[in-house]
Amino acid sequence: MRFPYVHDRSRLAEDSSGVKHISRRYKGFPLLSIILSFNVTTILIGGFVLSLTFTILFALIFWAIDQDCYVASDVTMGKDGVTFQKMFALSAQTFTTVGYGGIYVRCWHTNVLVLLEWFLSLSIGGVIMGVL
Repeated sequence: MRFPYVHDRSRLAEDSSGVKHISRRYKGFPLLSIILSFNVTTILIGGFVLSLTFTILFALIFWAIDQDCYVASDVTMGKDGVTFQKMFALSAQTFTTVGYGGIYVRCWHTNVLVLLEWFLSLSIGGVIMGVL
């Protein structure tokens, strides 16, 4: 089954320079015009891939940071305690805004990174839900 396009391509209008625009109201937002030209399946798969990419990227950053910045079950994790799997779990919980609290950060620079990842997740989710 093929999903219908989010925006009907037959409505594309050509301006005086020969460039096709979806609508005059989207003229200032070229990225939105590009996103709206994709079908629903492409938007969902692209959003999932983008989310997974950011989760892995932040997990690698968390894994590379000072190991004493993470606390799990009220015990500081040393060099042997921090693994990529644990940092991926922290990143996934942050990105999905679940935040179970099994691992949390206590350094200011890791707090900033967690806030940045949280903001990116809300932005990506907001764009995907807004387009759909």
